[in-house]
Amino acid sequence: MSENNKLTKDQTPQAATVAAPPIPTKPTTGVIHGSNLILGVNIGEVYQAIGYCKTCSVNNKAETKDRAHKNMPGGGKWKAKSVAGLSVSISAEGFSCFETTAGFINQAKLLELWEAGESVELRYSYRGEENTTYRKGMFAITALDETAAADDDATFSVSFENDGPVTPHTITTNP
Repeated sequence: MSENNKLTKDQTPQAATVAAPPIPTKPTTGVIHGSNLILGVNIGEVYQAIGYCKTCSVNNKAETKDRAHKNMPGGGKWKAKSVAGLSVSISAEGFSCFETTAGFINQAKLLELWEAGESVELRYSYRGEENTTYRKGMFAITALDETAAADDDATFSVSFENDGPVTPHTITTNP
C-alpha cells in the first residue's frame, strides 16, 4: 500500500458500492431475433427444447370456404369467405447429436416419440418468456428426416401438425 492508502487504527475502510449491471429484458420494439423462438417438447412434465436447433418455423393457417349468393354485389360473382377450421404446423431443423444434455431433446428421442405413434405436447415461446407467455397444444409428428452428407455435420428436420386446439397461455406473477 502506498503511504496515502494506509489506514490508521481508528479508520475503517469504506465499502465500495458498485452498481449491479441491469437485468436484460425482452425488447419491446425493433426486429425479433430468430434465435429467440424456442420450441419445447413435454417429456415427463418437463419441457425440453429441441437441442442444436438451427431453425424453427410456425405456420398458422385458416381453412376457408367460399360462399356466393344472389344478393351479393355483382350478382354472386364475388364470393364471401368464412373460416372453416384452423391449423398449426411447426417444423424445425437441427444438428444430429449423440448426447442428451439436460433440458434438451435430441434426434434419437424424437425418433422414439415418432415410433410411438402418439401425439406429443409442444410449447413454443420467445426466449425469456418460456414460463410466462407461450402457446401449447398436442401435435402429431408427421415427418422426421436425417441428412448425413459426406464431410459435413449430420442434420435432422422434424415436422408437427396440431392434434386439437393450440392455446395461448399468459401467467402473471404478483409482485
